Amino acid sequence: MGHAGVAGTGPAGRVRGVRREWVDQPRCFLAEHLNGHWDLRTERRVSRALDLPRLPTRRPRDEVWGVSVVRDEADIIELSVAHLLDQGVHHVLVADHLSHDGTTEKLRDLAQHDRRVHVVADHEPGHFQKEKVSRLARAAWRAGAQWVIPFDADEFWFAPGQPLARYLLEREAAVVSGRMIDLLPLSAPVERSTDFLVDRTGAGPRKVAFRAHPLALVGPGNHGVARVGPDEPGLIVAHVPYRGPDQMRRKFAVGASALRAAGASAAEGWHWVAGERYSVDQVAERWESMRRGDGVEEIGWRGVDPSRPQRVLERPCWPSDGAERVAGPDLP
Repeated sequence: MGHAGVAGTGPAGRVRGVRREWVDQPRCFLAEHLNGHWDLRTERRVSRALDLPRLPTRRPRDEVWGVSVVRDEADIIELSVAHLLDQGVHHVLVADHLSHDGTTEKLRDLAQHDRRVHVVADHEPGHFQKEKVSRLARAAWRAGAQWVIPFDADEFWFAPGQPLARYLLEREAAVVSGRMIDLLPLSAPVERSTDFLVDRTGAGPRKVAFRAHPLALVGPGNHGVARVGPDEPGLIVAHVPYRGPDQMRRKFAVGASALRAAGASAAEGWHWVAGERYSVDQVAERWESMRRGDGVEEIGWRGVDPSRPQRVLERPCWPSDGAERVAGPDLP
């Protein structure tokens, strides 16, 4: 979709900004529904299934919120939430999607000990990720979010040269995209001090953070957002989707099951569907191949550099000149 220009300063600029937020964005929202990309019945179904807690309210809206839907991510969810909070994110709103591996209990413990963490019970068995994340983003806007980061449990977001929240609050854009870089851990469980093999291709898809709005609609996989306004690159999303053979098998099975429950096209989670067909031995073989640096095309794994393991999660930010160069020659 197209994006409006920067509103600018002065009375004329303020008028353009108001028009963009309260005329152009509602038109964008309506167009997304009229063209069949969104369905109000599905949105209502999802909203009824999300049991949101009471959230704080803040005016003016000057905070950065992370929102996520997670399922069976007990081995990494605490680390990814802690990373966002360390990056200055003010609150994290996480919907637990019928987890059975201890994720629910870990999230509840986090919320009990840190008032910045808020847990949503997601009772809808279907995937419906874009509808769920958009609903959480709307709740974050009501609670005081100026920026929303739709993150997955296996993602670690970085900004160049400074903490993530500060970077976003200084932007004039409506959308800031992040380039995904795949990481493969050399030990389990994943910790801050874990050594990773790093994807250096720079070919990963983009993710988006965006200026909060009640009518913003997050796209499938959090790879886009129907949000009017200027769009700029700049962020890096370190992605750790695979963390060992057992976790891989669970990820494929859970993901494919949620797609079927939603009646979704296999194209939406084709890597889950492909991985679900693997036998136990085949998953183990793929894992060892990945550790050697090889790509696995049928699950979308591009491969990593096996020669220089790096402790990516120990860094406070990305190198200020590293966002465009992706991984750079060496990560400090």
